[in-house]
Amino acid sequence: NYNGATATKDFKIYKAAINPTVTLEGWTFGETANLPSVTDNSGNGEVTYTYAVKGSDSFSAAVPTNAGEYTVKATIAATDNYNGGEATADFTIAKANIAPTVTLDGWTYGDEANKPSVTGNTGEAISYICFFRCYLSLQRKGCFRYVLHGCSSDRSGRIYR
Repeated sequence: NYNGATATKDFKIYKAAINPTVTLEGWTFGETANLPSVTDNSGNGEVTYTYAVKGSDSFSAAVPTNAGEYTVKATIAATDNYNGGEATADFTIAKANIAPTVTLDGWTYGDEANKPSVTGNTGEAISYICFFRCYLSLQRKGCFRYVLHGCSSDRSGRIYR
């Protein structure tokens, strides 16, 4: 009852959208940096990570090393079937605790005072403050105490007794 026929229609398949998220667990200054992780990269697009000081728009590929607050940005390239995308997350590099040990050999009255020796993780700078206290009994005895003054990485002073 019917003759055969052909019909055509052009159509387009659009790329699917992705909604990626990035996470990065912070670490402490001096430790090995943690690696960021991305979820919802359905097309397995190439991921590029960049970093900035938190609140800044100046991103760079260099992983930060100093203590502070930062933002990581994951940029995912488009693939044949998926659009690209971006995601950001904040993370912290915590300040490291310093753990100095001070040793000081005694000396004889009238001789030049010995200098203390400091070992351990001491931060960026060390200065010494010497406190002298004298006790009187049958003979005069000296009691000396050195206090290590270390500067933290943000240059604020700390005194360790």
